[in-house]
Amino acid sequence: MAKPKLAYGSRSLAAFGTLMVAVQVFHPAMLSILQAGETAAWLSALLSAVLTALLVWPVGKVLERIPGGNVMDLVRIALGDFGEIAAALVLGAIIAHRGGIYLRETSEMATTAVFPHTPQTFGTTTILLGAAYVAWGDGASLVHHGRMVLFGFLCAVLLILAGTFGWGEFRYLTPVLGPGLGKLLAGLPQVSSLYVAALLPLLFADGVERREGLARWISVVPLSGGIIFAAVVLVLLIVFPFPGGLNIGAPLHSAARLVLGGRFFERLEGFWLFAWVETTILLLGAMLMGAATAFAKAFRMDRHRTAVLPLAALMLTFAFFPHDQAETIEALHSSAFIAFVIMIPVPAVVAGIAYLRLRGRPS
Repeated sequence: MAKPKLAYGSRSLAAFGTLMVAVQVFHPAMLSILQAGETAAWLSALLSAVLTALLVWPVGKVLERIPGGNVMDLVRIALGDFGEIAAALVLGAIIAHRGGIYLRETSEMATTAVFPHTPQTFGTTTILLGAAYVAWGDGASLVHHGRMVLFGFLCAVLLILAGTFGWGEFRYLTPVLGPGLGKLLAGLPQVSSLYVAALLPLLFADGVERREGLARWISVVPLSGGIIFAAVVLVLLIVFPFPGGLNIGAPLHSAARLVLGGRFFERLEGFWLFAWVETTILLLGAMLMGAATAFAKAFRMDRHRTAVLPLAALMLTFAFFPHDQAETIEALHSSAFIAFVIMIPVPAVVAGIAYLRLRGRPS
């Protein structure tokens, strides 16, 4: 296989990964944090971020020893060629399923808000075509683009939080530990499923030339995402007190509807809907490219593009499984634990096995 192009640094990869994780603040996936943490959902977001960072750090540390390698190279070292093929198939299925849910959520909200009389399939197909176009390019362009978009995304989220802050009351944050420390800790795997996008930087790690510090910057991804989640959840809890907030499908979008733009712009949620759709297209494109890259490595393909369209078709199939928005959210919650275990702890175990096999080789 041709040597990958080494075109970006660890910081760019971390910024890209942060965007991929943080995009979910616009999605109904945020309800997972509220369900598990209740009035302490902000604390649950932070604890889950720390847990994920501890699990991805050893993967990045072993990758520092493999120039031009990503997490699939660790799978091959640890489990052999057959294990690498099996891992690519499982990874592709999980990414297609989770991406299909995000695709359905976003297209349904976009068509309802902007084109209420347009078939929902139109919005779904349009967004997927955009994601496939993103995935058709190269990893360097996607990583650099994600880094640039991150600043605008953070500004958009901060504007929503600032505009809705005055609508809430801090008394809704009690009890401070929500359901209690035991239940809070027991719900961490459910909440940590929001950080499965932290695997994407591990799939794009083959483009990092200087490997020093790679583990540290990869660990920054869930931590920075957790801070963003915690800030958003804090504001959502004081504006939409628990448990009433669980009945809102897309809490941050609903919060954006409270922001008034003064005399000329009464409501500005259309601006944030655009931000939601654009960043989701980037996320879905990165998921398709990451899964396609895994297939290319496992099946020794010359280019990842060969796998993009089949994976996009599978993602579209999963998007149409749920009958409505409620079933879409339920599908996301029911698959959360499995997605977290396979995408975060399993790579850490694989990295440990790969480290033992690499031990004794020159660095």
